[in-house]
Amino acid sequence: MPLLTIRLSRIAFLCAWIIAILIAVEISLQAYYRVKYGDWLAGRVGIPIYAEDPDRFFRVAPGLSYNHATPEFDVIYYTNNLGFRTDSTRKANSWEKPESTYRVLVLGSSFTFGIGVDYEDTFLARIRTEFAESNPNLEILSIATPGQSIWQQQCWLEAHGRELEADLIVQIITGSGRLRHECDHDFASPPSVKDRFLYSAKATRATRIRNTVKNLGIVYFSWQALSRAELADEQTDPAFVELAPLWDLPALSPARQIDSYTQYLDDVARIVGSEPNVIFVHIPYNFVVDEAYLDRWKRSGFTAEHVSQLHKFGLELARLMEESGINFVSLIDGLVQMQQTEQVYNFTDIHFTPAGHKLLSEFLIDRIRTAVDGTASPEQD
Repeated sequence: MPLLTIRLSRIAFLCAWIIAILIAVEISLQAYYRVKYGDWLAGRVGIPIYAEDPDRFFRVAPGLSYNHATPEFDVIYYTNNLGFRTDSTRKANSWEKPESTYRVLVLGSSFTFGIGVDYEDTFLARIRTEFAESNPNLEILSIATPGQSIWQQQCWLEAHGRELEADLIVQIITGSGRLRHECDHDFASPPSVKDRFLYSAKATRATRIRNTVKNLGIVYFSWQALSRAELADEQTDPAFVELAPLWDLPALSPARQIDSYTQYLDDVARIVGSEPNVIFVHIPYNFVVDEAYLDRWKRSGFTAEHVSQLHKFGLELARLMEESGINFVSLIDGLVQMQQTEQVYNFTDIHFTPAGHKLLSEFLIDRIRTAVDGTASPEQD
């Protein structure tokens, strides 16, 4: 047999042997994750909880009982007849407003929905419990939907806002604090729902391949091990990657954002037919609260400069909101203080822990009480 043929045969055998080992390792890691956490790796992020919606493209499906298990949490999401998150009793709601009811409508995405925590630990459940005896006529409705933008929920509000007769609207804003709310009725690439999974219309072949690779056991557990090693290394430089664009920071000017928030209030007034009572709540990125979380983000190009810029932006935005008379809750200082004694965000998942929800509920309870009857307990700082 020619020497070249022998070498090629050996190389082919070696490649086949390596591939067989990798497949065996991958199957073992997937099985380990499944046995330990009750779900496949793909279930960490892609969860089947959605239904189509004609006004905002998608919503949380009604009648859910979905177990979401990851290395950081193991919870069950229950939803009622309208797709609102509830406890296991799935108490029904109606869009029709009962007589003598003070209705609070809460808008937001995954933090508002309560990804990663039991219903009883969410800030909305805590608020409902707080007012159950003192004000049983207070009703809280929330269309919180993981992955949904503010502008998408504004489309829904335009269609249903007036008939809801909400007395108070709570708008949760996550991330930088920048507000983009104008409904885009002509959105060219709306997401879609199939078998209760949410799919982005903008997902390219490269994006789908990348997401598939991220859910491989070999990749996931290697990333976990690398992250732990970096966190244990005191010499780790959080800025070792090239500085990513800071989202056109001049456009993130707090002063310019006041106009966006004011326009939001004007648009809601037009929708509901009267001057709205709105509370804005800003939940910052976790690394703005504690740079230890930055290791989770730095492969995406986030650096220590983002921490400084976004921290300053958030605090200045809160100051200008207060000066402008806009009802705005900034959680930055409160979260920073709580983080010294309790973990307020999950590390890998990025959402609030029960401690984060507890803090948010404490801030909002006073604001809601003030809106309802003008009686608040001592102001939180």
